[in-house]
Amino acid sequence: MMRYFPFALAFLVVVSTQAYGTALVYEPFGGGANATQLDTSTTTGVGFGSNTWQDVGTNANHINRDAWSPQFPSNVPFASPNNLMLESNQSGSTTWSQLQSSRNFSGVSFDLGQDGEFYISFSRRVWNNDTWGEISLHNSATGELGVAVGHRWGGNNAAGNPYQITGPLASPAQNLFGSGNFVTGVPDRAQASGENLFYVARVVTQASGNDQVFLKVYQNATQLAHRDPSLLSGQGTGLNQWSLISTGGDSSLVLDQIRISTSGSGYAQFDEIRIGQTWQDVTGLSAAIATANGGFELPDIGANDQIQDVPGWYDSTGSYTSWHLGEARTHASNGTQTAGLRGDGYIYQSLGLYDGAADSVLHWSLEQGIFQDGNSSTGMDVRFYAGSSDQVGEGVDLATLGLAQIGSTVAFASLNSLGITSPVTREGLLDLLGVPAGSEVWMRIGGTGTTGQFAPVDNVQVDVSVPEPGSLVLLALGAAGVGGYVRRRRG
Repeated sequence: MMRYFPFALAFLVVVSTQAYGTALVYEPFGGGANATQLDTSTTTGVGFGSNTWQDVGTNANHINRDAWSPQFPSNVPFASPNNLMLESNQSGSTTWSQLQSSRNFSGVSFDLGQDGEFYISFSRRVWNNDTWGEISLHNSATGELGVAVGHRWGGNNAAGNPYQITGPLASPAQNLFGSGNFVTGVPDRAQASGENLFYVARVVTQASGNDQVFLKVYQNATQLAHRDPSLLSGQGTGLNQWSLISTGGDSSLVLDQIRISTSGSGYAQFDEIRIGQTWQDVTGLSAAIATANGGFELPDIGANDQIQDVPGWYDSTGSYTSWHLGEARTHASNGTQTAGLRGDGYIYQSLGLYDGAADSVLHWSLEQGIFQDGNSSTGMDVRFYAGSSDQVGEGVDLATLGLAQIGSTVAFASLNSLGITSPVTREGLLDLLGVPAGSEVWMRIGGTGTTGQFAPVDNVQVDVSVPEPGSLVLLALGAAGVGGYVRRRRG
């Protein structure tokens, strides 16, 4: 059942846009200007010490920086610090000669001969004349390949270039260009030139038995990244499936070098490479229950402006916009921007995974705003769901997908109808008793009015904890006599 906290939540915690975890290796391709080579002058990044990039073999001067600000799934809190990317361009060549640069780690290595796992992520930009390209990890002493992730030239980008995993190899000395040592997977849809993709790979290592790589590729313009790899299973084009799973091989290599390899005529463009011990290290997402962009401050749209499709949230078509405070129609209590929920629309997002802790309660709050220019605002309701679906996405209502609703729907009338002329805070508690451990938890905020009405929404916050016994008594009293607590925002 839904239970409410009949007083202000003093222990609410916001975890929204902060990166979670720390990558052991991070390459932003800084240390140079646009159109300069990725060469021995590059010393930026994490996990490299003073080691610089070096050309491998005789093909030099083909891997350069280029101006680009990569995009990520809207719930991933990453951005390029220098608006530069790595670009390999072998323009005019029709041969499959190999272009490769390497950089050694310092104080960091990944052992394929031990039980464990690590993760790799990077951004890739699609072009019509994409060449083949991979990010790979090697042993610096022997040059032997451990694992590589990237894309393979498909000859027709309208169908999408296949994703590719190479290794781990049972015979690690096998050449990167040898036959039969890679697996490819079909993209879930056609890829447009200029589109940004986000690659996340999970590498599972075993002391005895085959090592294996699991790859998920996100279409950044339309998909949110999962908060945890446990939400993915099997291989296929479904939202909750891995894009590609390698056949695996038993390797004992210690990997302490990264390489960028391309071939053919055209471009291969990469940026923001991260390697870490957890999924969270390389995606910036916390698996714990939390909101993403609950203050609607991303992106900063500037004064007197508005956009649709606010990062971190799925929504009905045209259902809401992000308004800047300067428009003087709404009030933003958290920062300078707020969201406008359409009367017949909805917004929702995954809050993360419930860990199954006994007696856990989800604390939630949001600010329901009001128009400052006298326009009528809509009412709204709040619902929570548990489970996963391949069908979530823009224009698809979470309420229609068959997920289990947690508790009851909580509805709030428009502030105009209540005669309230300033924003108020709605808040309450949701008992998670009966929700299976590991379930994905969702929050949905829907309008209860008509198309022409909007309701300002801001400062959406959630936190899960085990309340003190005294709080539970008050909680029970609130559930018995209060349909939802309304607190007038001060100031």
